Amino acid sequence: MARQKKTVSDGANVFADLGLEDSAELNAKAALVFQLGQIIKQRKLTQVAAGKLLGVNQSEVSRLLRGELDNFSMQKLLDFAMKLNRDVEIALKPRSRGIGHMTVVTT
Repeated sequence: MARQKKTVSDGANVFADLGLEDSAELNAKAALVFQLGQIIKQRKLTQVAAGKLLGVNQSEVSRLLRGELDNFSMQKLLDFAMKLNRDVEIALKPRSRGIGHMTVVTT
């Protein structure tokens, strides 16, 4: 039985609505941070325990969970996902028209 994919970002981008230049990246980072928070919550990790797994201190985990996106690069967020036992796949697909977009998908 094939695993069902769940789209986290539905294309609505509040960052674009605010006119931010890097809105696509910010939207993808926000979706990643949301998923990381869900994983930490599901595993019932304290911020201290999550920090030990992620290799950061508790205050960094707190900033992460508060969505302070400027503090974390996309690479750092992907590294966190892998440290939380998640595989990361990056797929490039052709787009029929317009500029492409970034979407975070979980399975």
